[in-house]
This record gives sequence, structure tokens and C-alpha cells, in this order.
Amino acid sequence: MDQITVNFIPTYKLITDNISESNMLYQIQLTQMFNLNQYDDTIINNKINNLYQEIKNNKQIILFIQNIKNKNSNIFLDDITCFKLLFSYDCFNNFIKYLFQLKNKKIIQDTLFNNVINSIK
Repeated sequence: MDQITVNFIPTYKLITDNISESNMLYQIQLTQMFNLNQYDDTIINNKINNLYQEIKNNKQIILFIQNIKNKNSNIFLDDITCFKLLFSYDCFNNFIKYLFQLKNKKIIQDTLFNNVINSIK
């Protein structure tokens, strides 16, 4: 988890009157998390894949993935695809807080875990 920066609070969802600006800020903050100078889908995808390999056996990550599969039971989703959905616009603001706790080896609060679960569509 050394390749990510999670010590910031995402603010992109605070922009409620302009979805275009909110989306742009989301991309900037996703870029910030992966320590990039500009948004690049390919690099971000590779970094998410690497992070997945590092934490895929975490029990809560497994639960997040299972929850995504359950909520999308009409289509087949593999585990890595489900993990990538945790970085989506809807989930990222809660999932980064979870990753902060995980990276800093803190106890994951139930509220934080449930916020991630509730943000899964």
C-alpha cells in the first residue's frame, strides 16, 4: 500500500450543482491518491490491479466484493472488476477512508465499513 496516498478527505461530492466539475475533481483526487501528475486510465488501472493483489485476502475486501456481486447478480463480475468498482465515483469517497485505516493499521470502525457497503450500487 506504499504506492498510494490516502491521507486526504475527498471533496468531489461536495460540488452538488455542477456534475462536470464534481467529476473533474473526482478524477483529480483519484490521480492524487495514486501519486500521478495527470489522469491516466491505464496507469490507474495497473495501480488498482497491484493494490488488489496486495489486499485481496483481507476479509473486509472479500465482503465488499461479495456485496457488489450480490447487488449485481444478474451479470457476471469477477473479483478484480468488483474491486475496481470500489474506486467508482459513488464509492471512492468512502473507500479511501477505509484504505486510510487499513494502510495505517488502525481498527476499521463498523460505521466506516457500513458506509462503504452502503455506497455500493
